[in-house]
Amino acid sequence: MGFGGREARTLMQDWLALAKTNRYQANGFSDDLDCGIAQYSGPVLSLRMADDAFAPPASVEAVNEKFIAATVSNVLLDKQALNDRADHFRWARSPAAAVKEIVRWHEKNGAQNNNGGHNT
Repeated sequence: MGFGGREARTLMQDWLALAKTNRYQANGFSDDLDCGIAQYSGPVLSLRMADDAFAPPASVEAVNEKFIAATVSNVLLDKQALNDRADHFRWARSPAAAVKEIVRWHEKNGAQNNNGGHNT
């Protein structure tokens, strides 16, 4: 099966389509995801790793800009915060810094969710 099995392969295809078109299109899902993202008015946390070659600043910003009605909080995690290289995969070996930022953001913004009761 390879890395992650069939689900991961489908996800990679979805990400490739996003990279090529800058539009979210999930395989087997016909709803206009970009429209839903644009209409979402709740809080969003955008975590970026400073040394992430797979999610460079311009790409992360392009995704963040899709949330036109939302309040986006941007957090950059670097080598100092992680005590390791802050790349696409390595942060997961030492997730404490990312978890700390997520908890901090959720404590500040979790109660502000105004998306019909759906959690963010």
